[in-house]
Amino acid sequence: MNNNSTEIDFRLRDWQAWAPGMSSHKDWLAWIERGGPPAGEERADVSFLPAMQRRRLGPMARMVFRVMEDTLHDADDHAPMVFASRHGELARSYSLLQSLAEGEPLSPRDFSLSVHNAILGLHSIARKNREPATAVAAGLDTLPAGLLETAVQAAVSQRDCLMVWAEQSIPAFYRHYLPEDAPVACLALRVAPKEDTQAGPLFRLAWRAVPPGDPAGETAVLQSMLTGLVRPQGRGDWRSERRAWQLEPVHVAA
Repeated sequence: MNNNSTEIDFRLRDWQAWAPGMSSHKDWLAWIERGGPPAGEERADVSFLPAMQRRRLGPMARMVFRVMEDTLHDADDHAPMVFASRHGELARSYSLLQSLAEGEPLSPRDFSLSVHNAILGLHSIARKNREPATAVAAGLDTLPAGLLETAVQAAVSQRDCLMVWAEQSIPAFYRHYLPEDAPVACLALRVAPKEDTQAGPLFRLAWRAVPPGDPAGETAVLQSMLTGLVRPQGRGDWRSERRAWQLEPVHVAA
């Protein structure tokens, strides 16, 4: 990045990700090499939850609960959370709009779970977590914006903060308006302040304004971000409609 860029440093204590057919770090490292949009009908395993809680979760919420369970180490491991999703549970919202158009009564459950922060609310209730929760939607900048928000919260609070990003395939009705379908995937990053030298490797997220141009799709952004975070000597570079982003490890001289 040049001198016009803005940047923030943070540490990565842990990361977990889930997509149909991919759950281990080995799976994701292989995906970084081959690319392609994660997709499929498989649902994330949330058998650790009571049946009554499982029934309230849609496919996206199941992914979020799965990666959060793998990232938070025990029942008392609570941290501020940031949920980032460009579309959220759009299928649920579309179903409500269809009901309105057809003069049908709205489902109270779908209505209450259609708001953007509903998944974080369900997770906070399930884990009795009273820490702050933030929901982010920023178009094609959603994934880096979620990481930026999390890194800022970690820097200000000087403690771990957890980001979870999730997308799912969008309803066919909306695909005419978008160049590509959303990847079916979920990523959790446990971010620590840069001053916590025991927390893990140090990274730098940088960005700058650029003239309008062709943006990278969400799958490419996910691939670039993971390249910068988990590949040895990796660096992620991508652009959205008006910003160029860069994510890379910071090597501090001993």
